[in-house]
Amino acid sequence: MTIQNLLSLQNRREFLIGGLATAMVAGHFPTTRASTLPTETINKVQDSGIHCIWLNLLGGVSQIDCWDPKPTAPVNIRGPFRTISSKTPGIFFTELFPKTAERSDHLTIIRSMNYHRPLTHEMGLQLMHSGQAVTSGNGLPMIGSTLDYLGYGHHDLPAQVLLPYSLGWNGHSIPQGQSGGNLGPEYAPLLLQNQQTVATRSNANKSKKLAECWSLENESFLLRERYGHTPFGQSCLRSRRLVEKGVRFVTVNMYSSVYHSPSWDIHGNAPFSDFSDLKNHVAPDFDRAFSALIDDLQDRGLWQKTLIVASSEFGRNPKPNAAGGRDHHNGVWSILLGGGFIPGGRVIGSSDPIAYLPAEEPIEPAQLVATIYQLFGIDYSKLFPEANRSIKPIQKLF
Repeated sequence: MTIQNLLSLQNRREFLIGGLATAMVAGHFPTTRASTLPTETINKVQDSGIHCIWLNLLGGVSQIDCWDPKPTAPVNIRGPFRTISSKTPGIFFTELFPKTAERSDHLTIIRSMNYHRPLTHEMGLQLMHSGQAVTSGNGLPMIGSTLDYLGYGHHDLPAQVLLPYSLGWNGHSIPQGQSGGNLGPEYAPLLLQNQQTVATRSNANKSKKLAECWSLENESFLLRERYGHTPFGQSCLRSRRLVEKGVRFVTVNMYSSVYHSPSWDIHGNAPFSDFSDLKNHVAPDFDRAFSALIDDLQDRGLWQKTLIVASSEFGRNPKPNAAGGRDHHNGVWSILLGGGFIPGGRVIGSSDPIAYLPAEEPIEPAQLVATIYQLFGIDYSKLFPEANRSIKPIQKLF
């Protein structure tokens, strides 16, 4: 199915009929569970057949030090890393991402992500994974939970899986966006951490299939080496195995917490990370695993039907703090997209000369969420008609 076919289906689709669409007001799902819905309601969802791997880069990727370098900015703004060319003329990264730069022709970089809610990890995570944020209560479900609710799961596999750990403490006791939200805990992602969780968190048929996905014994040492022998690298490899078997939505948390271990949260002082952590651990681990995942999906013929999202919950302030690091910033940041129906070798949006605010085409997290729903054949505005009338998918991606 081409994206043109998919978009034309949107005009003919009866997505959620009767009382269900009416009940989804003020950005909330009804309190009833999917099991109470008429079977014909779920069957009328048009399915594009796409899969998604969401790489959650906890902490806040620094746009100016990673995928939106500003080599002509003042020295204290532009940071310590050189700008390098990519395979695509006119697209530049910093020297921390040589392998990603070599594959820029397969990627679209959005350089104008932004939002205007309180600047916490939890708020940003909720916005990125569901499109909305709350300070109390359950909030909205993550995308994979909605797919589960609507019956997108394979008969022997769950609709969504979370690897390799859930999110831990990141500063505030509010939802972090990776749950079933208002749908209830039964629609939370299936967390796979080890062989034991495969055996205990699912029924016998699913356990067998998931065990096959978890085990890497049939993967060559060379391929495992290409991904990197880190939790993130091996989880990226398992994400490929999961979508290959039929799981529709896989979320990979690169980190569980921003405290006391390397992450993208480069405040520059303990208990957080600094530029040396970014240079020596965080960026190399990502660059290695991400590039291997791109190559692996292409080698196995999965690229066109698998969307990859590499995103953090916000960016970093280009103006350094007193510790010489960079604090949280939601004024603008960058994300990477590839696969699915999305052409590569492109940049959407831009930031100002110091990567502080959008210069062109500001894009909010809810637009990204709406776009991903659209790729699954789901109209986001009909899911949440009252709260999201103005939210439209990012049509330039197609």
